[in-house]
Amino acid sequence: MLPVSGDPPKKGKRDVSPQTLKALDAFHADKEIRAFYGFSGGAFNIYWIIQALKKDQDDLDRIDLLVVLGIDDDTPESWYRKDNYKGAHWELVFKHNPLKSDPFVPKKAKSSHMFGPESLLWDLDHPKKADPAKKKK
Repeated sequence: MLPVSGDPPKKGKRDVSPQTLKALDAFHADKEIRAFYGFSGGAFNIYWIIQALKKDQDDLDRIDLLVVLGIDDDTPESWYRKDNYKGAHWELVFKHNPLKSDPFVPKKAKSSHMFGPESLLWDLDHPKKADPAKKKK
């Protein structure tokens, strides 16, 4: 967890958001870090993190897992797939926002977005009930 905003600066992109830069600093400072988890804005920032890391093969080789949750439906999973990064081998967990009809989203919720982490946990706890169509999203 990084206690900084994931939003980009007013005159900038997510590649220079405080969260992206702090994540890159932490990754380079601690050789034990081998995964990234991003939810909502943090999920977008993972894209920019791997863009920065792709310049160094040793950095890409270190990543074992990317978890990208609660990302807009128009953001393609392909942005995060290892086959787009030479030598990458990570496992990718990628989920758009859950459906409002999903069993873990309260009926009165105005949006399902904030239930992205619950979606992942629900799928892990109920693998036979997970909707295969949603897994491909």
